[in-house]
Amino acid sequence: MGWTGGTGIMQAAIAGADDAGLDALERAALYKRLLDALEDLDWDTQDECMGEDPVFDAVLRAQHPDWYKPEEPMAPDEPGEG
Repeated sequence: MGWTGGTGIMQAAIAGADDAGLDALERAALYKRLLDALEDLDWDTQDECMGEDPVFDAVLRAQHPDWYKPEEPMAPDEPGEG
C-alpha cells in the first residue's frame, strides 16, 4: 500500500461505522485498530480523514498528540471561514 492508500479505506470504515449505528466507544475501537494497521502499511495522509467523524479526530489526536498544538482546532477550517 502506498502512503496515501489508507485514506479511502478509513473513509469507507467511517461511513460503514455510521451506517451500522456504532456508538462512540465502538467507533473508537474500530478506528484505533484500523489506524494502527494502516500506519503499519505506511499510510501517511491520516489528516485527509479529519472532520469526517469527531471520534476519528479524537483517536488520531490521542495517537499522535505531537502533531497538534493544544489550541489547534480538531479539523481544518472550512474555506472562507475565520
